[in-house]
Amino acid sequence: MRVFRALAVFVFLALGGPAFAEPKAGDEHQIITRYGTKSESSDGNSSGSSSGGNAYRERVIAVRADGLELEYDLPKDTPADDRKRVWQFPVRVFMPTTGPMQLLNAAELEARLEAWLKAAKWGREVCGRTIFTWNAFTIECDPKSVLQTIADIDLRSIDVREGELHAEPSAIAPAPMTRKYAGPEGAIYASTLELDPEAVRRGNAEQDVVVGEIMREPITLEAALVKRGNERYAGTMVVSFFTDPKGVLIKKVRATTLKTVDAEGVIDTAKNAQTVERVQLYVTAP
Repeated sequence: MRVFRALAVFVFLALGGPAFAEPKAGDEHQIITRYGTKSESSDGNSSGSSSGGNAYRERVIAVRADGLELEYDLPKDTPADDRKRVWQFPVRVFMPTTGPMQLLNAAELEARLEAWLKAAKWGREVCGRTIFTWNAFTIECDPKSVLQTIADIDLRSIDVREGELHAEPSAIAPAPMTRKYAGPEGAIYASTLELDPEAVRRGNAEQDVVVGEIMREPITLEAALVKRGNERYAGTMVVSFFTDPKGVLIKKVRATTLKTVDAEGVIDTAKNAQTVERVQLYVTAP
């Protein structure tokens, strides 16, 4: 068994994966996400801020020569009422050393989705709609959609090293990692990326569609893009990576500064910070 585990880790590293400590079945980590936003306009007429976060529990189900079987769930102390609102968890996935993540318990998620819709007295016609209850959310009915949630909190597959290119969906192009600090407690690397104005425009237009649905003033994506057509965008994103003394990636911080100039020349400056952090809960004895 020791030889098998050592081989699994060797394969992971040989294929360019990050230098994580040898995983073992039963290992558990808590993944904590936090966000904070702040915006202010040059004419002083608008400003705002918000913050929040979530937590997930990651458990290693099995170590295979070609990757890891993992389970993601809400924290053990999640209130029953809160758990009932989230049908996507617990979810089991296979994270291969190469290739896309795979969903392992799709049938189980589909059954929970049906029960969730039935309890809410909804039919499949609500799928894809955005509603407002305790907050605004889109009704998702595809079990595979949870894979994106996991990808957003995944630190295992990020290869942190000097010069490694890092990409983000809203950036124009990848940028290399630069080591900013190294000491006995770990190291810090960072990549600075330029935001893609068209990606920002489309994201704002998609948000307009959601708001329109909530306010019962529907607008098509095409119309929203036209509405946003006179806006100009410029911004940067600094992504910082924090490792522990063993080189294990334990935190990722994505800080974005975006300036938007509207048709009247008013400049809106928005700052956003998103953090993903892995905290060890339990590690199986060797």
